[in-house]
Amino acid sequence: MAELGDGAIEVLVEACNSRRSPLAQVQLEHLHGQVHRADPAAATVGFQGATYNLLFNAKWLDSARDHENIAWTRDSFASMQPFLSGGAYVNYLLAEPEERIRAAYGADVYERLARVKARYDPGNVFRLNQNIRPALAAQA
Repeated sequence: MAELGDGAIEVLVEACNSRRSPLAQVQLEHLHGQVHRADPAAATVGFQGATYNLLFNAKWLDSARDHENIAWTRDSFASMQPFLSGGAYVNYLLAEPEERIRAAYGADVYERLARVKARYDPGNVFRLNQNIRPALAAQA
């Protein structure tokens, strides 16, 4: 998020008030310091232009309530879309499709990391979490 205006605050308060589990969290992290001074061409995580990182962390104990908790998370995230500047913090992504991982890094960074991966892990042994597929040998 680039800024935290009244509209975003209202939506966040509503999300907190409508959570389906007392264990669910809405985390808003202030981004400052080195994260804004790093050269985007040299960094792997880019938060340039973002002042806050938002995370909806849904937690619950009763598996019978999976549907309502997942729906709360998705609905809350969707309601915040008008206030988000895009991107994502890759350490918070879990079972995401490849296009979401690519979007989180950005095209240039993802391609640079894919070339590094092709050099040091061409067999894609380290493929868990937010996998970056090795670039094709012809591109490496």
